[in-house]
Amino acid sequence: MKIMRRAEMLNRRAASRKSKPDEIIETLNIESGSIVADIGPGGGYFTRRLAFKAGAVHALDINPEWIEMLRDQTESEGWDNIFCHKVGEFPETYPNRKFDLVFMRNVCHHIGDKKKFFSELKDRLFEGGRVAVIDYKPGRPWSFTGLMGHFIDQDELIETMMDNGYIFEESHGFLPGQSFNIFRCA
Repeated sequence: MKIMRRAEMLNRRAASRKSKPDEIIETLNIESGSIVADIGPGGGYFTRRLAFKAGAVHALDINPEWIEMLRDQTESEGWDNIFCHKVGEFPETYPNRKFDLVFMRNVCHHIGDKKKFFSELKDRLFEGGRVAVIDYKPGRPWSFTGLMGHFIDQDELIETMMDNGYIFEESHGFLPGQSFNIFRCA
């Protein structure tokens, strides 16, 4: 029950006008039939939004309870293009398939070895596949994000991605307190 309440809270936040979900989905420019990975889907709000456009969405999370909850919900709601997978920390444990788009919202700051993660992720992308990263910007040091380290420096992210052979495609500044960057697999 605790997970359900947390998932509902995360979904309310994701759906709020402040989070600008419509703008995010529009900016991703998802092609019909594309295969999308939603890494760290939380309560699944964006998983469902992505599934309206994509051919298939694979929700990937390291927490089995969250994945079970999301699987149960999406199955009971009748989604036939959402697939939920419990995975390890690094892409080597992901389903043996490739993606057109990898979507990561408020997840990147949890990844310990970003260089290794994004290096392995390239093997899971189709040629020209994209990675969209939304995460908190460094903010006030006494805020929750500052105290808990729940942010990522945009310049460091761009450098890490480019060092791993990704092409920095675009950055969007319409999310308050967050960066939104899109990279393409070379």
